[in-house]
Amino acid sequence: MTNPGQSTTAGKKLCKAGFIFGIIGLVLFWIPWLGLVLAGIGLVFSIISFIVVYKGNGAKKLIIIALAISIAASGLSALRTYSVMKIIKGQNEAYENYRKEFQTELENVKNQQQQQNQQKPH
Repeated sequence: MTNPGQSTTAGKKLCKAGFIFGIIGLVLFWIPWLGLVLAGIGLVFSIISFIVVYKGNGAKKLIIIALAISIAASGLSALRTYSVMKIIKGQNEAYENYRKEFQTELENVKNQQQQQNQQKPH
């Protein structure tokens, strides 16, 4: 039990883990899903350490920094992942449109060949 006003080391390891995961997530935010997962882990660790520290009267400065970095990394990673998934969806739609057009053209060519074969005298 701590005395009022006495600082503790409660949540310090979780805070450091949240800070490290947040930094790694921030650095790797451009890799879809990886940055999001790492930043998410950092955010969870930072929130847990925030709760532990505020109950145990520990050092708050690093936790606030870890939270800010983890939130920023999570936001950037989510935005990057969303944009990449939207691009992939657009490419899939373009591929499907191309495939349908190709099938239509292939059928037209087959029909023309059949008509030409029927018109030739045997």
